[in-house]
Amino acid sequence: MKTRTLIKHLMERNEIRNADMARLLGITPQAMYERTKPTSKKDIGTEQFAKILSFLNYKLVAVPKDTDTDALEGAYEITTLEANTTVPQTQTAYMLTTPDGDVWKFATEDEAKKSRYIFGGKIKKVEVPIPHTSKKS
Repeated sequence: MKTRTLIKHLMERNEIRNADMARLLGITPQAMYERTKPTSKKDIGTEQFAKILSFLNYKLVAVPKDTDTDALEGAYEITTLEANTTVPQTQTAYMLTTPDGDVWKFATEDEAKKSRYIFGGKIKKVEVPIPHTSKKS
């Protein structure tokens, strides 16, 4: 969930209007609206975000990346993606097959071309799965 989405969600849940939050923050209702509208390009700074959360009876906390935030009651995980955004499951790679049958994978076409210059062979652009790190048990 993005910060703007979380702020709007918590304000609605606590029945706090933009005007009320603006008064607490010492800003205009229009400025508060700009901070919470989904299409806004202006970032909400960490200090301002922590202050807003405090008024909503929450606090900003950093936890290890592998922490299961779903297990924390009432917790929300902040992301850079909206809830309906899909995370790519593959990435582009370049496979070089040399004349003697060796196959090498490269992240960029330039890397593959440099090796082809030395070893010969053919380059093929492919989509490969993105490796996921597993959570510690």
